[in-house]
Amino acid sequence: MRVLPVAALVLALGAGAAHAAPARPVSPAEQYLEDQLAHRAAPEVPSGFRVRRLTDAGFAVAFPAGWQVLQRRDAVWPGAAQTLVRFDRALAPYLAALVVPDSPLALVGFDRRLPAATATVLVSRGPAGAGWARGALRTVRELPGVRGVVQRRLRLPAGAALLVRYLRGRLATSQLFVARDSRILTLTLTAPPAAAPRYAATFLAVARSLDLSVPILHP
Repeated sequence: MRVLPVAALVLALGAGAAHAAPARPVSPAEQYLEDQLAHRAAPEVPSGFRVRRLTDAGFAVAFPAGWQVLQRRDAVWPGAAQTLVRFDRALAPYLAALVVPDSPLALVGFDRRLPAATATVLVSRGPAGAGWARGALRTVRELPGVRGVVQRRLRLPAGAALLVRYLRGRLATSQLFVARDSRILTLTLTAPPAAAPRYAATFLAVARSLDLSVPILHP
């Protein structure tokens, strides 16, 4: 895992053991929430969510108050990484990538009440023209062990988006790609398939909160 390029880490961290469950169909409630994404004119922060504004990466996003959310300055704090890894060893590769200077991995979050779901935000440079969504989907399909890929194009307040769901190993993954100018932001949530439905609404709420209009301020 540690020898993988950092830019591919968020996609690769969905790997697990070889036996995955069949793809889970989208429920009517999830479909309704997805449909609402097309009608949002501005980022929406739900009640009980807290906004993280990353001026060095040029975006803001909100997560539920019950989630632990880390950016690079949090992960490099003395003792922080060691404490979190003792809490959940699965966080180790995320934290290792987060502290790399100029890493495209900008944010890592997990549910403190039920450490079954992990969310990441990756900001990468790339063409945001007409072919960006095809390239993102091709990257997902080329991952070893991917099953049940379902994709849908959306229009978010943050911009044109591609929503992809798939299974890989023992994890269910929801992934949202959003293009803005020369940046592609990837929001990923992984969870065991049995726990994935309870996080579906959370994932879509986080997606609605994305704001890519934050001015980039370099330190």
